[in-house]
Amino acid sequence: MLVANRVPIANSLLAGLTEKGHGSLLVHLKPVILISGDILYRPGEPINHVYFPTDTLLSLLTLVEGHQALEVGMVGREGMLGTPLALGVQESPVHAVVQGAGSALRMTTMHFHQEFQHNVQLQRGVYRYIYELMIQMTQTAASPSG
Repeated sequence: MLVANRVPIANSLLAGLTEKGHGSLLVHLKPVILISGDILYRPGEPINHVYFPTDTLLSLLTLVEGHQALEVGMVGREGMLGTPLALGVQESPVHAVVQGAGSALRMTTMHFHQEFQHNVQLQRGVYRYIYELMIQMTQTAASPSG
């Protein structure tokens, strides 16, 4: 898939959409630079933007016993940050922290909702990604160090 200026999209979830599937999605995606250590989401706070990483990793962290952060998942170029929105939840259950400086494509929650409601390919891609993220979190929880 190509962005409006004909540059290939480096995010696998978005790249998997056909020309018909990305519809007006591209118009609402804005490139952003993410800085290592930036906190994109905090638990219980509203999700204002959805991120599609292109060359950075985002850690999903939860607090254990109120103070120690435990990594429960990672989001990279294969997916997106903001999956609770696809499930009708407006708040983040985790801290989302940038692990390494890099870039992502970002859109507002409002635009994501609009696109998600009308774009069957996007729905399928996001639901498949949520399934993969659940597998990742299950494996993390089952690991001896987790």
